[in-house]
Amino acid sequence: MKITIVIGTMGGYGGAERATAYLANGFADKENEVHLISCYNYHSKETVYAISDKVNFIRLNQNINVNRIKRFLNGISLVRDQFLEIKPEIVIGITSYYGVLSILALKNTRIPVIIAERNNPDSLNRLHRFEKAIFRYFYRHRADGAVFQTKDIKRYYYQPDDPKGAVIPNALMATNLPAPKTTLSVNNRIISVGRLTVEKNIPLLIEAFAEVHKKHPEYNLTIYGEGNLRIMLESMIKSLGLTEHVFFPGTVSNIFEAYENSQLFVMSSDNEGMPNALIEAMAMGMPVVSTDCKGGGAAYLIDNSINGLLVPNRDRDALAVAINKIIEHPELAWQMGQEAIKIRKKLDAESICNKWLLFMNEIISQRI
Repeated sequence: MKITIVIGTMGGYGGAERATAYLANGFADKENEVHLISCYNYHSKETVYAISDKVNFIRLNQNINVNRIKRFLNGISLVRDQFLEIKPEIVIGITSYYGVLSILALKNTRIPVIIAERNNPDSLNRLHRFEKAIFRYFYRHRADGAVFQTKDIKRYYYQPDDPKGAVIPNALMATNLPAPKTTLSVNNRIISVGRLTVEKNIPLLIEAFAEVHKKHPEYNLTIYGEGNLRIMLESMIKSLGLTEHVFFPGTVSNIFEAYENSQLFVMSSDNEGMPNALIEAMAMGMPVVSTDCKGGGAAYLIDNSINGLLVPNRDRDALAVAINKIIEHPELAWQMGQEAIKIRKKLDAESICNKWLLFMNEIISQRI
């Protein structure tokens, strides 16, 4: 199969890029011809996510310093030129934006397009309502198919039983995944991993930790990731008197060392698709606590009180109580961590890749 994937950037800006690299590599390993188009070349020719030599990685130089409409139209033109040269059998647009862009770039061809939605549509604010309406139209009337991470996200665009939309969660994407923990770490270290952006609601986590710290002053919180809220968050921990107990080390090359050397993983997001960091923490056998965020990814992964703790969205007190429960009940923490390891089988990478390929073959066969 000749597959072309279109995404905005591969410069290290989050889980969608990581999942894209993993899918591209997986498709190529199964003897498919894979082309990966990145529309922006923000940085160097390197990417923080390893891309196989089997993948034809194309970096376009789309100009970001123009208004959104010009940028979108320019993107259609640039991507169409690539499509005409590659002549793919099927195209995958990563996120609604690049799915719609790809559909328009393939006008008057019979090349099918699958939109891979990576976000929860409810996370878009009121200023994007018009854009959301356009996306919904393209999903229902122009796309050949769509892949969603959860049933909740699919429901926004299609009826639950509509075969045009497939629900395929993220795979456990770590190629260097260590063996799970064999003992429960009791080192007073709580961690979180995610971009320092609004939808991750890091302020909620810090506020909850402030409550935990009153009861357990020996504990520290380390939040891995970068984002535009760093300065605000650093100011927040200073105002709460937590500068010696909350740390922002940025991104690291081997996050598994952090998982191995920490006692508890916490996610405080308002919106998530299928959170990679939560998946990895569970695969390592860590006890985890998460908000029941919109999009349904956390609820899909966590069976509450069995393999982790799920608390109401945006509930600071409930989040603090759950963290304290893990700290104060090590036997329960160990049991949940052992149950969490089962996510390795549930999200086996080869199985997830095969589901994608099966869906793509179904879409192509409908066009013949």
